[in-house]
Amino acid sequence: MSRQSELAELSRIYDSSALSNRNIIINGAMTVSQRGDYSSATSLTDDTYFLDRWVSDLATVSATIQNVSNGYLSKSKTQKLAATSSGTGRIVSIQKIEVSSYMLGVELTASAQVKSNSSNARLFLVDNTNGTVLGVQAHTGGGSFEKLTVSGTPPTTCTDLRVYVAFRSESQANVAITSGDYFEFTEVQLEVGDSATPFEHRSYGDELLRCKRYYEEISGGSDAFTFSAKGQGSTSADATINLTVPLRASPTLNSVNSRAFGDSGTFDASSSTTPTVSQFDANNPVIVINCGGLMRLRIIRSLIGVQSVVPLK
Repeated sequence: MSRQSELAELSRIYDSSALSNRNIIINGAMTVSQRGDYSSATSLTDDTYFLDRWVSDLATVSATIQNVSNGYLSKSKTQKLAATSSGTGRIVSIQKIEVSSYMLGVELTASAQVKSNSSNARLFLVDNTNGTVLGVQAHTGGGSFEKLTVSGTPPTTCTDLRVYVAFRSESQANVAITSGDYFEFTEVQLEVGDSATPFEHRSYGDELLRCKRYYEEISGGSDAFTFSAKGQGSTSADATINLTVPLRASPTLNSVNSRAFGDSGTFDASSSTTPTVSQFDANNPVIVINCGGLMRLRIIRSLIGVQSVVPLK
């Protein structure tokens, strides 16, 4: 087989997704958004997760975020960040990588489809352990999608690896931003090797499970969710919560309301006290939460949100 034929065959294999699980990025196609619907432009706040696994970094200027349907080639969702004021600042969307040993001391390549009207839009691969830029490439600012690609080798000492798209200089300094400047991106990929391969598409179910390692919501009303619980003293109870997948770290919880039920089926007490985790195992898809402000009970219903106590930001 000629070299040209070998390359053609390799390309066919990549395009058919036969070489799967090579993309380290989670939610690179912007399909999962457990926290809300951002199909309309939404005010961007600093250090906030909107789409799953992507966290904002905003300074000096104001901006919006939007999850655009069919934004890329009329088929793929995108994440769009647009400035709504002018100034010298930064607008950044970051994915922090859960570092594994196989990623260190070897060359990694990050790639993304990026669209922008500003040449200050850039794709970064950064060892944030010490702020070292491993690779950066700028968009031309021509208003069309361009595939940006950067490569670099994280040292074995790296504990904080990040891929992000941003209005930022090559040295990560703030830049001049004008109201109306935007960048839009999708098909973000990080892989071992010195070159970018075609984007690895994953099913929504697969991507959602990957996201739930870091964030999961259990929501509903009218006692839609009930969990067995054990009374702890006279004012709290430990409830067992089954998770979809084991969480990366012991979570923090948000609780809208919890109610305690007795044998009769009527509730004995209700509480808005935020629960705390009383038992957690990183390899176990079950956590036990302590719900305060309740009388001794048999069953507890709780409307909660779950997020890692050491979130990957």
